[in-house]
Amino acid sequence: RLRQMCIRDRGAAAGALKLYDNLPALQKTGQHLLLRLNQPVPRIEIGMGLRDLAKACIDVSDGLAADLGHILEASGTGAELDFKQLPVSEALAHAGLSDEQLRDCVLYGGDDYELCFTAVPQHREAIVALSARTACPISRVGAIISESGLFLLDDDTSTPTRIKGYDHFAAS
Repeated sequence: RLRQMCIRDRGAAAGALKLYDNLPALQKTGQHLLLRLNQPVPRIEIGMGLRDLAKACIDVSDGLAADLGHILEASGTGAELDFKQLPVSEALAHAGLSDEQLRDCVLYGGDDYELCFTAVPQHREAIVALSARTACPISRVGAIISESGLFLLDDDTSTPTRIKGYDHFAAS
């Protein structure tokens, strides 16, 4: 059976960085993007609760595609992400970015420090209960597949997607 992947609130920190040079736009989005960048909330309680439920788990600090890529490489599998199911930060969605910029923030932007994990379908009820108990929303955003690589599902088409993210050593 396919394992499911879960993650929450994507792209806010990357959106703040993208808008940093446009202070009026950044101020218009409210404080949420800046707070997500400068004061991330560690998901310790839910991470501890996932110890017996998740097959794999990683924090998303270098971008969803990059960090999920570590899970895929270690497990010798691939994944399909359903872009419409990714929980995009509401403030980011209203920040005035182009569709491409928004997609880049969600897939490749870092510094969100949310958790991306995989679990078998039999643990779904326990994960929903953990989400409620910790008041930390969880979204099912895709599935682990046997074919290697990362694929993005959007409008019923599956497209290979680059496994990349923030590179600390890249020239700016």
